[in-house]
Amino acid sequence: MNTARLRLRFGDCSMATAACALLLLLGSLFLTHLGGESGPTPILPWLVTLAGLSLVWLISLGSKSPSPLWLMGIALGIRVIFLTMPTGYDTYRYVWEGNVLLNGFNPFIHPPDDPLLQGLRDRAWDSIGLRGATAIYPPLIEWLFASLSACGLGVWGFKLIFTIADLTLCWVLLKNFGAKAARIYAWNPLAALSFAGGGHYDSLFMLAMIVAWLAYQRELGFPFRATGLIGIAIGLKWVALPIGFWLLLREFRQRGLRSAFYAGLLVAAPVLLAYLALSLWTGEWTLQLMPPVFSRTARSMEFLPIIFDYLGRVGHLDNRLYFLFLVAVWVVVALRARNFLEATEWSFFATYLLSPMLHAWYLVWILPFAVKSRNPGTIALAASGVGYFMVHQNMELGMTWTFTGWQRTIIWLPLILGFIWHQRRRVSGEWDTVNTKS
Repeated sequence: MNTARLRLRFGDCSMATAACALLLLLGSLFLTHLGGESGPTPILPWLVTLAGLSLVWLISLGSKSPSPLWLMGIALGIRVIFLTMPTGYDTYRYVWEGNVLLNGFNPFIHPPDDPLLQGLRDRAWDSIGLRGATAIYPPLIEWLFASLSACGLGVWGFKLIFTIADLTLCWVLLKNFGAKAARIYAWNPLAALSFAGGGHYDSLFMLAMIVAWLAYQRELGFPFRATGLIGIAIGLKWVALPIGFWLLLREFRQRGLRSAFYAGLLVAAPVLLAYLALSLWTGEWTLQLMPPVFSRTARSMEFLPIIFDYLGRVGHLDNRLYFLFLVAVWVVVALRARNFLEATEWSFFATYLLSPMLHAWYLVWILPFAVKSRNPGTIALAASGVGYFMVHQNMELGMTWTFTGWQRTIIWLPLILGFIWHQRRRVSGEWDTVNTKS
């Protein structure tokens, strides 16, 4: 086959890029055949396949840039394949809580096993985990769940919406950073698995964060759009709070107290309005926006908390202690971060190391920002994070939902080493974002 025919078939892609793209599609098909993220059986072939996909993705990053059409075509193909995969348990809770709110009950007060909700129990209820826990998601996303339920969308409809948001994020990255950079996110197996496969709604939150970041770079005066979008991001996922605080502090330093006050109103408005609407709609009021027992005790894939627990030799400490510590670190980040990108990377880095409760799909929150920073720790985590699913192997062996020391090392050490190396390069001037609004 001559060069002209190769170009006709693969566009501007090299053979290595095309081979990686083909392997990603074939591997995704095989992974879907083996099962979904919620306990595939047998787990070992599924884990090996997912690890292989991550390795192919890492190799693809060193090959020639695909054309925009190839980039989006492969991204779409992987996600369409994963859409056929059995969804994660969380999607059933989204559907359930949407129906609960539609029927006039406050999901922050009534857990799924509440006898008052017995008449609402359906197929979604049968697949919900932690039925004794009330809603943990912010009020704004609860209204989105209710809106999708009102449209008659079930589990697969929810998955489709989250996948569309994920593909939109791929397109936004492509338009703003080019195909080579956008491939970091668009072809990542863990990202596609999290949203198209597992049906997690975090793609909506990530899309809001990225659009806010891009808007902030372009706004010359008061960052009206960026601030409002960060408020929406907080309304979708509480973890956007430190970025909102950073924006307020930035406005105070640059334009004074009045500008910071207006920014604060914009940041708070989506959550407050959604909360008021939810409470008025249901006639039930509460300030408890997280399940109390679950928030204090739940653990998953934690790094520093398990180390502190071991050093303290007193068993698991109350998660609220780690949350207070994390808030303190977020404040330090807001005070020291020089731009939006730096504030986001450090906030998520601190969250990953200090949070007592983490899941695999959380690990791709930071990945879209790597299209700009090229942070090797961020990129490595999007590959090593597949180690999260080793917990299913542990449970097959009779263990509880926990991770061994070497499993935690596999997951977290690449992030820590890569992040430290990246910061050393930044300090030495090899990578500098100080003089931008990034």
